[in-house]
Amino acid sequence: MEASYTVLREIIDTAKHYTLSAYRDELRHRETQDDSIWRRYIGWRFPPIARAKIVKAMLAHPQAKAITDAQVAFLLDQGTKEAMAEILGVLPPGEHRLTVGELRSMLEILPDCMPVFYERIGDEFLHQHGWKPKVLREKSPYPVDNTMECFSAFTAHVAVDEQGRESLVVTAHY
Repeated sequence: MEASYTVLREIIDTAKHYTLSAYRDELRHRETQDDSIWRRYIGWRFPPIARAKIVKAMLAHPQAKAITDAQVAFLLDQGTKEAMAEILGVLPPGEHRLTVGELRSMLEILPDCMPVFYERIGDEFLHQHGWKPKVLREKSPYPVDNTMECFSAFTAHVAVDEQGRESLVVTAHY
């Protein structure tokens, strides 16, 4: 019998709380947290701390024995993403949402000249599944009124055309 989704969420929330506490403790010893060096330091230092807090929360949970290997992998991945989003002040990644880190690791092995496509989705598909767009606007030092209705990217993968030529495709669903 595997652990319920509620148990997994409890573990992630507990681990997130302790990761944020560790981050706040570290902030007390820093003079500035806004520079790019501090942001890189956070990206290097805190994912391992978040994973350690997840493991501790998992082991301390009364239903720890019911957690499967696949659920451990989910906890480590999703919990780390959520903790880092909180620390860095970015939109929290929902489950199955493509992140910059995942995209960056994929891009390392792809040639710079490879084109990028995104999957076209008809409005009827979105309404059928009840998806609601996130309204965003361009980050700019100038007042910008243009908004975009966006859906989170689900994944990215290399695809081929009819002649077997490769391109990177960003998809919006399974």
